[in-house]
Amino acid sequence: MRIILTLSSLFTKNLESLSVIFSSLQHDTVKQYVSQAKFCPLYFALLVLSIASLSVPSWAESAPALSYVELEEPAADTAHTFATPLLEKLNVTPEDSNSRRAIISVYRRFGEYQKALEHAKQLALTEPNDRLVLAAQVDELRFQLENASMFKRLSIAKRLLTTCEEALKQDPYNTAALQCIASYHAQIPGGSKTKEDAAIAALESIDRPTFLMEKANQALRRDNNSEGLTFLNEALPLIRNANDAVNIAMIKLRLNDIDGAFAALDIAAGLDPDLPFLLYQTGRTSAVSGQQLARGKDAMLRFLSGSAWMGGTNFRAAGHWRLGMIFQHMGDKTLAEQAYRRALALDPNNKDAQASLKKLGV
Repeated sequence: MRIILTLSSLFTKNLESLSVIFSSLQHDTVKQYVSQAKFCPLYFALLVLSIASLSVPSWAESAPALSYVELEEPAADTAHTFATPLLEKLNVTPEDSNSRRAIISVYRRFGEYQKALEHAKQLALTEPNDRLVLAAQVDELRFQLENASMFKRLSIAKRLLTTCEEALKQDPYNTAALQCIASYHAQIPGGSKTKEDAAIAALESIDRPTFLMEKANQALRRDNNSEGLTFLNEALPLIRNANDAVNIAMIKLRLNDIDGAFAALDIAAGLDPDLPFLLYQTGRTSAVSGQQLARGKDAMLRFLSGSAWMGGTNFRAAGHWRLGMIFQHMGDKTLAEQAYRRALALDPNNKDAQASLKKLGV
């Protein structure tokens, strides 16, 4: 599988053909996003489309280790649970922009994009250039893209481009808008290579790490993995956004640079050790590679102790499956079986957990 997601693939009926950079996640994420039509083709291209963070216990060294037997998962992992106290705040103080931003992030995380957009419109009345406004707009258009007929997708993509161009006019330093424009022209049939290059070039003086990541994106799109990794290695020490560091870790894992993947996760942990995206990917990296298993187990347990929703998809079953892989690497067949069966209890159609149980011989 190539590791670049192309928007042009949205114009095919076969969603299994999607190639991804944001989720070069092999089974658990690619299959989940594709099968549930929840994957956003612009997540990697737009900084604002990184998975929204909600607080979960940290896997930092000072945190006590959890065990699978002691794992307590949330009784209600729903948007309503997280949104209700924020809505109560907004009812008292409607001008509270921080609560408005928080509730937009909650609805985006749980895939309730229309509700997120409604609050983004309210936020735009006082903060028209807030990056979260563009994020919510793109989320909704992306959702329309995924659910539209093949014949309507091009017109929706053009509306997305117009949205990003208007955001750039309002804020010439809007990196997400520039990434959106570059991605459109790179990936949509008939896009302008000149406009793609101009949008990426504009990033260099605004946000060099993002510029380097876009150059890596271009190289990977051409299947030039060596050049892509060179740009990513240059970007990594400059990264100030944990989501970006995790994205780089995922690419490195996909290219079998295991040490590089864990190094990128180290940087992400230094920026935001509680980030659910980081916790999940740390566990996944250990499960796939068979390395740093205690660290991966700890991270995945902490991920599962909080909300398992990211980018509109519930990763709880996938988390248990990956934990089963970690336990299996550790030689603990009993806990591996428990984790695989828990994944199946949550998702009876999870073929990966079914295959893992069969491989385990139970």
